[in-house]
Amino acid sequence: MLVTAQTGSPFDIELQSGPGTGYQWQLPSTPESIELLGSEYRSAPDARIGDPATQVFHLRAGKAGQYRLRFVLKRAWESEAIRDTVIDVDVK
Repeated sequence: MLVTAQTGSPFDIELQSGPGTGYQWQLPSTPESIELLGSEYRSAPDARIGDPATQVFHLRAGKAGQYRLRFVLKRAWESEAIRDTVIDVDVK
């Protein structure tokens, strides 16, 4: 997956999640020029308890370039991730 962003402007990365399971996406590290501003969950308006949600990461890039972000899906108390995904970011 490729995301395009503008230098200095916030951008979002959305990943499907099941917060009721205890598993959440984490961003263990970021390149020096990428700042994690926070994350949140968004559910469908008619969602019920246990339904999947979207975990949204809010980020900002300090300078132009190509960056690779690796997200891992794991429970906070476990050391091993059950899944990972890589997102490439092209900052103009």
